[in-house]
Amino acid sequence: MAKTCGKRKRLDRDDGKQVHSKVRKVADRLSEASGPTETRKKTKRDAVTKPVPLKVTLEEEKTPPSSFGSPSRLLVDGAVVLSPRDQRWFQIRGWWDLRLDAITPGLFISNRSSAEDIQLLEYHGITQIINMAVQETDYPGGGIRCLHFPVQDFVTEDITGYLDEVTKLIKDEEDRGGRTLVHCLAGISRSATVCLAYLLKYRHMSLAGAYMYLKHCRPCVLPNKGFHKQLEVLEKRERRRRHGEEDSTTGSHSMFFFKAHYILGGELYSLGDIENGILRANSKCWYWPFKPFSKGDPRLMCAVLDTDPRVHFALVCGARSCPAICCYTSEDIDKQLDMATEAFLQGHDGCRVDVVNKVVTLSRIFKWYKEDFGASKAQLIQWTYHHIGPGEKRQLLWNLLEEGTFEVTYMKYDWTSNGRI
Repeated sequence: MAKTCGKRKRLDRDDGKQVHSKVRKVADRLSEASGPTETRKKTKRDAVTKPVPLKVTLEEEKTPPSSFGSPSRLLVDGAVVLSPRDQRWFQIRGWWDLRLDAITPGLFISNRSSAEDIQLLEYHGITQIINMAVQETDYPGGGIRCLHFPVQDFVTEDITGYLDEVTKLIKDEEDRGGRTLVHCLAGISRSATVCLAYLLKYRHMSLAGAYMYLKHCRPCVLPNKGFHKQLEVLEKRERRRRHGEEDSTTGSHSMFFFKAHYILGGELYSLGDIENGILRANSKCWYWPFKPFSKGDPRLMCAVLDTDPRVHFALVCGARSCPAICCYTSEDIDKQLDMATEAFLQGHDGCRVDVVNKVVTLSRIFKWYKEDFGASKAQLIQWTYHHIGPGEKRQLLWNLLEEGTFEVTYMKYDWTSNGRI
């Protein structure tokens, strides 16, 4: 049986508080068409496995041109016939489940039925609704702004033309303190594509990280293959816009930190868990917006209390821009971390100082983990000055700190292997 979003509601006639009114009409029609059974009571399984074709149609009501999302009514005995397969999809997928899933404080995703429930909308404080389905929806009103962008859920459909406009509307509404609900028919493909585009453009997430995050918020999301390819193009475009071509492989390499796992003390750890959960005091990172360990996680007992930024220059993933590989011992760990930090900052891939243009160029590690080194660029350069070790670079950094006028930029990160044949 197909996986559904949340628990499916019962299709009983007396369960009016749980089942959406339109869905209840269809369920009643199915029950009446099946007819009474004398030998045994009809079960829900009978309705799923032996559905009776149901005639339905959508009748559009005329509304002023200036209004958004003109309403539609589901009518019985119309011209369009739902096939048995469509009826099974209608029942199994559970698209009548009434719930809104929060993606960010200002962005929610749901199916069409939930978007029509005024109590859900008021409870979550929704101020704007964006409909990505072809069908228009009968919204309950209440001063909510409703927008309609009709998109077919086909692999050949071009959704890229809507993504910039729709994500901008979501961002503007969030900046005003409002909340936006994005929905399609089932809240699986089209609305999920819009949410992924928003995370790419305004939350600066990789497509892989955004998809895993969205799956965490709403497990049933699954954009079709055509939409996914368009999101890949959008991801490359956003990277070029923000950083040029330096991060063209960052999204794929972020998955590296989740693939390999190790059993330590009877618990399972990924590389991301070790780095961000234990060595960085259970902190968020640039490729995953959650803390690795929850409050009840037994692995949280292994996390350090405070983050030591020097640990970034001891961790190596095998890329050319990574620090050098060294051996560390518990007896001399403090001295060894100092040596590793100084060696990396003194190198060409760690820190560069342009006195003429007053620009300090640092490794992209400083940007990814900026909160570990300092909240401002002055604190960032001060930390670098205290750990770079004696030499010409240290003196140049001191001169820039005294003047107080300098810019901080970040190098391109070379993800190619540092191995030699």
